[in-house]
Amino acid sequence: MTIGFVYHPRELIDQHIAGKGGSDHVWHTPQTDTAEHIFYVLDIYNTILLNPTYIHDIPETVLNKLRSGEWHLLIDCFEEYDLYRLETYNTSDRSPSEHMIMSTPLGRLVNFAQYHKIPQEYVHYASPFLYDDLMLNELKKLGVTTSINFHFRDAFLTIYARNTITVPQSSNEKYLYAALNAGDPKAPKVDMIYRLWKNDLLSDGLTSLSNFKRYLPTMCEKEFRELLPIRSEFTNKHWWSSPKDRQQSELAELQDVRIYISTETLAPFNYCFITEKTYRAIAYKKPFIIVGNKNSLQKLRDLGFQTFDKWWSEEYDALDWSERIDWTIDFLKWIKKDSPVFDGIEKVTEHNYNHMMNTKWEELLKTSLIDAKKTVDKV
Repeated sequence: MTIGFVYHPRELIDQHIAGKGGSDHVWHTPQTDTAEHIFYVLDIYNTILLNPTYIHDIPETVLNKLRSGEWHLLIDCFEEYDLYRLETYNTSDRSPSEHMIMSTPLGRLVNFAQYHKIPQEYVHYASPFLYDDLMLNELKKLGVTTSINFHFRDAFLTIYARNTITVPQSSNEKYLYAALNAGDPKAPKVDMIYRLWKNDLLSDGLTSLSNFKRYLPTMCEKEFRELLPIRSEFTNKHWWSSPKDRQQSELAELQDVRIYISTETLAPFNYCFITEKTYRAIAYKKPFIIVGNKNSLQKLRDLGFQTFDKWWSEEYDALDWSERIDWTIDFLKWIKKDSPVFDGIEKVTEHNYNHMMNTKWEELLKTSLIDAKKTVDKV
């Protein structure tokens, strides 16, 4: 079974709404309109874009193919995003079906298909969400259904699974930890580095933090502000490099680190977003702590990775990010004071590395798309 992808021109998707973050990258190949199963791709950052105001000029010839089912529509969402908002149904004055249409991102998907007169069963939505089946079952209990097809696709996981550099297990632990929080200085990033500084742990790790402009916490003393920007001895500009240079730079940066602290992206309406900040630790065989959404470790386990509950408690996975920072500070103090030996931990980091590199993530998506399309075609 062959599959092909035809991209909606990127310039016809509103740049101001889409933002950056890789959504202008061509992820799906081959690009062809002659394969057995053709998907027309709308490459978006989040579902705010699913409005005719922001997506322009889908050709009528393409729309006719999508309406007939000759082609299927693939809405490829870069960001992990909770479409379902189950918690909002309890307080809604509308019926569940009306609430879904009027007040949730899932409703945007349905409305977009209806606006273009594309049957829902010919529409596919791919994102890093992972728990679509669970959410759809919960909606079904409320009498809310949709025929849209949902698929797992994580761009950051795919990027690191494409690494080609040889990664050794490193026993040289020059740094107790790494907390590399350069970039957009959101609250968790700033708070993590601030708390490290406040607890006299900053000099024990490899750290970075940009000079914040939009986020200026009042509790940060002048002495801390004057430290900024903090940069590790490396460039911290990996994403501007070629893949080979990025890999070499990241390996050089992390090879002497004992524990990797991932301060994850936390945006409104994320459910459990895992990005390159965590996958980087896996790609370079490092044990990690995640300061991020609740159940981040569980999501990794659901993807087939292993975590580190044999060596320390992972009860922190049930905490919000601010409480996770408290837990992380105590954890680092314990390691610094007692120097525990984590015998056998390299078996987990090796498993995670091999699972990332050996799993054919892109092929899994293609198989999922073809299977869903074949199921619809049989009806």
